[in-house]
Amino acid sequence: MTRPIAIDKLIEWTYAIEMAHMAEVTGAHWVTPNGCGSNWNAFANLAALGCMVSSSGGTPENQMLGWEIHPDAAAVHAEVLDLPDRRAINLVIMHAILRNHPDPLADEHVYIDPRAAKGQMRIKMVYANPVRSADPIACVIPWLGGDFKMITEARVDYALWRTSLDLIQERLSTSGILTSHQPTACILPAEPWNGIERAGTNSPDMWQSAENRHSSASY
Repeated sequence: MTRPIAIDKLIEWTYAIEMAHMAEVTGAHWVTPNGCGSNWNAFANLAALGCMVSSSGGTPENQMLGWEIHPDAAAVHAEVLDLPDRRAINLVIMHAILRNHPDPLADEHVYIDPRAAKGQMRIKMVYANPVRSADPIACVIPWLGGDFKMITEARVDYALWRTSLDLIQERLSTSGILTSHQPTACILPAEPWNGIERAGTNSPDMWQSAENRHSSASY
């Protein structure tokens, strides 16, 4: 019998609890043969378990040389690895391990200078021939508020992560491969930056905070 679970929570369980990504490295059902240990095996155990694991001493049943992940976790991991975009795979796994989601900087925005919008300031022109100010090709819009590129990158990451969850949920729901879980749609909005009422202008402190938030979520 399967139980309903939001797809983002199912993916968190897959990586934060079942550690399916590490099972792929060390190998599900994997056991190191006597005399075949390596520094890589020791490193993989340390990364997965957070502590040193000795390959000597004690009875075999007391030595943790590998683990077996739940079949549902293996199925979820396979769907994640089947995503068509490498960055999407990285985003899904990374944020599942961290048990969070990409910060879309939903409360940040870039807006045109109100004086320009009201025609109260001169708009700088860009000319194909700047020496003669001939052949105008563009005008420089006086944007205010912050780093447009930073906001765009943050929201692209969020959108890529969010649509990837929808794709994984759709595939798992129709495949019938899961034995214990029935993935439901993620309740987080697809575009959390839409519909937010903003008043006044942003202060430099707000933008410093936004930059720190975005940088800490990068990899």
